[in-house]
Amino acid sequence: MEFLEANKGVVCIDPPKFIRPLLDRSSQFNLMRDCLRRSDLSDRVCVPNFCNLHSNDTDANFERMREVHMRFPIICKPSSAHGIETAHKMALVFNKEGLTQIDYPCLAQQFVNHGGKLFKLFVVGTKTFTQKRSSIANLSQLSTRPPVFFDSKKVSKNDCTTFDAENIGHGDVELGAEVVADEPLFHRIATVLRESIHLDLFGLDLIACLEDDPSESHGSPSYRWGIIDLNIFPDYIGIPNFPEYLENLVRQKLSLPLLDIPEKK
Repeated sequence: MEFLEANKGVVCIDPPKFIRPLLDRSSQFNLMRDCLRRSDLSDRVCVPNFCNLHSNDTDANFERMREVHMRFPIICKPSSAHGIETAHKMALVFNKEGLTQIDYPCLAQQFVNHGGKLFKLFVVGTKTFTQKRSSIANLSQLSTRPPVFFDSKKVSKNDCTTFDAENIGHGDVELGAEVVADEPLFHRIATVLRESIHLDLFGLDLIACLEDDPSESHGSPSYRWGIIDLNIFPDYIGIPNFPEYLENLVRQKLSLPLLDIPEKK
């Protein structure tokens, strides 16, 4: 940051001063939630309820959940979103007893049934790309099972099947909805957040909130979408022509002519 301050002519993509607030998961989630609430997306996109749990005081943690209208199951995530080995080590907690078995401090987020599918949105400047991945199966609210610990990077890999076979058992709830990407909406979400967090290279994890009552639009259900994670400079694996789009981002910053990149179908 000192280098950039001393060299005003240097063009920096995703300056550290904008990355720093996103390293803490609570700060990251608050930024996203506040941004969406101020936008024209507030009735279509949300950040599922969350709260900070600072210590292993089970009663205090349970009360904190109640204050923000959270119920079990929940997902507990490390407070640090980036920069540590355990940033993606998470726990699916089904009951009050499970709160005694996790690491603190952490951020707890409401688990929302989403049909076992997750959409990873990759942003490169004004371009957005979507990949549909497997995720955690639908679950019921009542369960006596112990917490399930998992690595979120492995759960949503392209070659990963729905995360329940070995760790959780079969999904408890069948909601019967086929989740389909809403590409125009996804692009709008990326644009709104990009303008708010001032980054050009980031990723979002989106789920369809299937517990909401769907509205009918052109004969197909339209659900509220939830953002459950933000990743700074994700791996972009499988994104077509990523090097060329990255070069165009640099060219745009330097006011140079852009490459003509053919769209892959």
